Amino acid sequence: MRQAKILYNNLFCGLLTETDDGTFTFQYDEEYLNRHPSQFITFTMPVRKSIRISAYLHFLKV
Repeated sequence: MRQAKILYNNLFCGLLTETDDGTFTFQYDEEYLNRHPSQFITFTMPVRKSIRISAYLHFLKV
């Protein structure tokens, strides 16, 4: 498993994880959710508490 801290405008906004089976997940940080509820990192990823799961990193294209 590999993980990367994701920053948006120099603020930690969430954690990207590649699982052992090759699946990618992204979850917004709880503090970021509370302080910046409308500041999404891409149009396809509104700020939500739910974990996003994908076989590809396509959901992170900017």
